[in-house]
Amino acid sequence: MKMNKKEIRKQMLQQRDSISDKQKVDDELLKELENLEEFKNSKNFFVYVSFGSEFNTHKLIKDLLEQGKKVYVPYVKSKGQMIAVEIKSMDDLAPGAYGILEPKNPVESDVKFDFMLVPGLCFDKNKYRIGYGGGFYDRFIDKIGEDSYKVSIVYDFQLVDDLNPEEFDRPVDKLIIQK
Repeated sequence: MKMNKKEIRKQMLQQRDSISDKQKVDDELLKELENLEEFKNSKNFFVYVSFGSEFNTHKLIKDLLEQGKKVYVPYVKSKGQMIAVEIKSMDDLAPGAYGILEPKNPVESDVKFDFMLVPGLCFDKNKYRIGYGGGFYDRFIDKIGEDSYKVSIVYDFQLVDDLNPEEFDRPVDKLIIQK
């Protein structure tokens, strides 16, 4: 029996919420991410600010800022539009919609990113993803991320054979999959 996207999201969230030893797993995935040549050679990073049981990006953001890299995070405007806002520290963030940390002073940046870390709940072998259902990232990638190197972090259970992507779905360039 084939599950619809809503059922897939529910199942993936339940599994992600029950990962044991998550900090250790995230540390290993972060190490693998930071070892990518594309990562090492990038200066402008777009990174989602994790919440709940997502891959924890807070340490990554702090590391990038300490290295003097430029870090941009998402800010969701009305009408389903997402913009990129540069931050200088985690103190630039405050809980916003859905309790997710977002920039306190959202000033849109039109910089081109070298590297984008894209969230998702489920991924297929062709690097397509299912997110939370708002289409924010697909539209954002169309608008600003085409030339960026796009990577997603994937827990082993999040990888499936085929998600049957629709024409507006955008794949990432690389999946870093839990070993």
